[in-house]
Amino acid sequence: MNLRLDIFRNTLLSILLALLGACAPLEGNAKESDAISGWVEQYVNKDEKLLCQRAVEGDYFFIARIGDRVKVGSRLDVTGVGGTPKTFVISWQFQNEKDNHLVTNMPPSPVKEDYVKNDGKMYAEHIQYQTLHLSESQKMRVTVDLKKCANKDDCSMVSKGDKLHTIRICEVPLSKQ
Repeated sequence: MNLRLDIFRNTLLSILLALLGACAPLEGNAKESDAISGWVEQYVNKDEKLLCQRAVEGDYFFIARIGDRVKVGSRLDVTGVGGTPKTFVISWQFQNEKDNHLVTNMPPSPVKEDYVKNDGKMYAEHIQYQTLHLSESQKMRVTVDLKKCANKDDCSMVSKGDKLHTIRICEVPLSKQ
């Protein structure tokens, strides 16, 4: 009987955690939620549809859509020891409901690439347009591979040392705009 109860509790807990994760795309407190919303408003134009925004451990991400292009933005906390910024590598991944990649052969168009200071921290801000194959897809799943390194000499997605993080940004339906 205790085994059944433990299985039931574990199953119920898994379902509850999945529901809470689905209902809370932003991690963090209300102050962080306000901060990312204010940052996103600076970069999403009126003719662009904000698909999602996400804050993860002090880093901010957003995706907005206009036609077959998306505007992606990241604001990464690169504050290092003694005020020296850390090195980082970031890779955006776009897939549809069939796990097919949506990226075209067109290179991204940069909008902004800059370092900014705020509240004693250093952030790397990157905003760019990316053209995607969206016409035959129902959903788009966006993830980011992110690696922050202590130094630039061994900072790549394949180098050993600092940990590579895969962050699930969002999964959104693709309706015609």
